[in-house]
Formats: sequence, C-alpha cells, structure tokens
Amino acid sequence: RKAAGALLVYDLTRRETYANCERWLDELRSGSGPDIVVVLVGNKVDLAEQDAALRQVHYDQAADFAQGHGCLFFESSALTSLNVADVFEALLQEIYHRTPHSRTL
Repeated sequence: RKAAGALLVYDLTRRETYANCERWLDELRSGSGPDIVVVLVGNKVDLAEQDAALRQVHYDQAADFAQGHGCLFFESSALTSLNVADVFEALLQEIYHRTPHSRTL
C-alpha cells in the first residue's frame, strides 16, 4: 500500500500470466493510488529469442497495453540479465521525476 512504484511482471511464454495484468494493475492503483509508477515487464525474452514459437505474448500487444494504461514497458530476461538494470533505473527515474522536490538555500 502507498507504494511509489511497482513492477508488473509476466512470463511472455505463458499467456495466462499476461491475461492477469489488468487485474493486478487495478489492484496496484486501488492500493497505492492512480499516480503509482508501474513498469510492465515481459520476462523470459531469452526463451523467445531461442525459439520464437515459445512466445505467447507479442511485443506490440504488451507495448500497446502499457501505453494505454500509462505504464512503462520492457522485455527482459532474469536468466541473462537483459534489461534488468534498465527496468529498475527507468522505474526510479520516473518516480524521481514525479516526486515534488523542495529547494533549499
């Protein structure tokens, strides 16, 4: 509750995990408010790169969902660390930019 940011991670090789994203996003926003920074992350991109037939959620579909719901979006691989640091960096930068800062003299 009252989180400034969250990662909403789904397995891009298992469509049912993506199908739950809208419900999880609603829960995040109802618990933390509509201004919570959310990064939608499609994980296991390494598997999809090895075998395209394993991909059940296409990049454009997830990117459109993220854009339509005001989320940042990345595909990543926890196994190879692809984009993992970028996901956290983007989340923290967006939280920082949305947070009011007081100036001291």
